Amino acid sequence: MVVTSLFTDQGKAPVRFQKMKEEMTGSVTNPIYVVIDPFSGKKIGQYDYNQAKAADFAERLQKNIRRFRRMNRNVASVQAAAKQS
Repeated sequence: MVVTSLFTDQGKAPVRFQKMKEEMTGSVTNPIYVVIDPFSGKKIGQYDYNQAKAADFAERLQKNIRRFRRMNRNVASVQAAAKQS
């Protein structure tokens, strides 16, 4: 996983970043954590501040890693089948 930050309250384009966050998460809450598939850009998981503080946060991230691997394994299987035909 690569951790990045999207600042929605400072910098040159806060309004654009706020809109991006709201479209992606459906929330105006800060902070909010989103796990994104780097290949498709699809959201895999989302956690708000209270969920991120929970004792099981590490397991939540592991669940998203497993979901990501399943999603991309399916993509790889389809791509391999297409090459064979």
